[in-house]
Amino acid sequence: MNNNKYNLRSKSKKKRENDENKNNIEEEEEHKNGMELNEFKIDESIMEISHHPYITIIGQRHSGKGVLINELCYWLDKKFKYDNIFCFSQTAKMTGALAFMPQNCIFNTLDKLKEIIDIRKESGSKSPLLLIFDDIASMTSMGSNGKRKNIRYNETLEFLSTTARHYNISVVLSIQNRVLCSKTCRNNSSYSFVFTPKSHDDMKTIKNEYLGLCKSKDEATIIFDSVFREAYKCLAVEGHKSGVISVYEYCSWYIAPFPLRKYKTKALRKAKKKEKKKKKENKKNDMKELTMEEKNLEKNLIFRLSSIYNERELPKDKDNNYEKAINIY
Repeated sequence: MNNNKYNLRSKSKKKRENDENKNNIEEEEEHKNGMELNEFKIDESIMEISHHPYITIIGQRHSGKGVLINELCYWLDKKFKYDNIFCFSQTAKMTGALAFMPQNCIFNTLDKLKEIIDIRKESGSKSPLLLIFDDIASMTSMGSNGKRKNIRYNETLEFLSTTARHYNISVVLSIQNRVLCSKTCRNNSSYSFVFTPKSHDDMKTIKNEYLGLCKSKDEATIIFDSVFREAYKCLAVEGHKSGVISVYEYCSWYIAPFPLRKYKTKALRKAKKKEKKKKKENKKNDMKELTMEEKNLEKNLIFRLSSIYNERELPKDKDNNYEKAINIY
């Protein structure tokens, strides 16, 4: 009898504990769900932005940066309709990753960058311009002191991060590690897209730089875990927003659509049209040259068959005149 009572008490106690644990788990899940970020609406955000953005993408190899660049450039071109697009990359031409832009505007060194910016300053042109930097880790550039500098200390990149929008220049900077980009560039980014970090230092930096408005470390950890628990998912930070008082107002998550969207930017369509026009003009010029050659041949190769006939033996026409010369080509 006593044993039965003991067993009943033990069972009811276990049940209460299980119910409490279940309730705690449900409360914790609700708490976590309340701290999860919304999905980033790339089309809405870019179409609403009022200035040419400086965009930073940070992620390791095969994290999804290339797919994101393709999607970003589609919406950026839809918004700003760039007259010119230039890319600086060591691999873009080989991989064919940037098929949406003119391939002759892809450079494997940074030497042309300063020239492009100088021309822009001198001309005062306001036509929309897009600059893409991808896979530039080992690239160097000539500094003002005449020495070559690492990409981290590139003066033109820092200049672009603070003043590009005033020259109607949009920038997309894709790097594998945050240390390749100065803090000035990161802090002045209109958008930052950060993929799964592979080190504790990077994890701490993400929480410190982008999740600073979290109310506690636990909240920052929950948000961090909710974003990076899925492959190819990145943290999207809208740094251009002002007056924000909550992390949920400027931070969200995003996964770029795959397979790659196929499209042609305005710059590519313009280049193809120009190329087609040039081919047509070249063909026309070739025809003109051919006609001139024919005329020259007609002049130079006309001869009378005096070597065959004597003058008195030359054939005459019905009016008793000598026949015209024979053209030989």
